[in-house]
Order: sequence, then C-alpha cells, then structure tokens
Amino acid sequence: MFRPVGPVPFAEGAAVELTVAPLPSPEELARRAELVRSLTEMWAAAAAEAEDDPDDGFDIIEALNRTRLSEGRPPIEPAAYQFEP
Repeated sequence: MFRPVGPVPFAEGAAVELTVAPLPSPEELARRAELVRSLTEMWAAAAAEAEDDPDDGFDIIEALNRTRLSEGRPPIEPAAYQFEP
C-alpha cells in the first residue's frame, strides 16, 4: 500500500508504478559532492537526490541571491539564475 505524506498528482484509484531504492551512504554522498565543479552542478546533484521531496515552491538559489543582492554582493551565479529583485 502506498501511503503518501502529502498530496500526489494522481487521480483516486489511478494505477502507478512505484520504485523503491536505498539512500546513498554518507560516504557516497561525500564522494559525489567532491566531484562537482560548480554550484550549478552541486544544485543539480542535490536536486537529483531530492526528487522524492515535495516541491513547496521555495527556491534556495533565489533566496540566497536576494540576500546577497540586499547586502550589495553579487548573486551566486548571475548567468544561471535570473529573477526580478
């Protein structure tokens, strides 16, 4: 039985395919973190690991960039992340 902890985008009674896999070990996550060469790659890797988390609409890059801009500092990666300040 599938018991979601939040809303899912399926109609009541819809047939779905569910895949269950173990989480990577802390050592594997650390190894992957050392392989990234940019913040863009780091965020992509983190997003890939968190695909099962519900999207609450919070954008961490946007939040960090807004804070940095309000402090007079440049955004994290201006070419990769554009938004209205």
